[in-house]
Amino acid sequence: MTVRLYTGRIGYRGDDALPVTRRIVTHPDGLPFAPSDPLLTWGLSERKAGRGAAMWATYEARYVEEMRASYRRHRAAWEALLARPEVTLLCFCHDPTHCHRGVLARLLTRCGAVYECER
Repeated sequence: MTVRLYTGRIGYRGDDALPVTRRIVTHPDGLPFAPSDPLLTWGLSERKAGRGAAMWATYEARYVEEMRASYRRHRAAWEALLARPEVTLLCFCHDPTHCHRGVLARLLTRCGAVYECER
């Protein structure tokens, strides 16, 4: 079976919700997909300083590297997520085009998931 993949903001309450965040809302199944604390801290400080758009390419590249390492370390979590019939990846970011949930969705499509849309 192929997982149908959605993205959305924290607050979505569907049964398929999976927060992929760190600090405030943590979910054990989602933590392998959350940015590391150092990357999150750096990204938030850059965004707060008004450099969000300028830092995005660096943030995305660092997050992709973290997810490659996560895939190696937490392969069972990746396989469990991909075995679901449906999942909605959740984060706090307002702009899904500059959020790790969109990057993760692209990575998961390379593993066979079918991306549907932002909820």
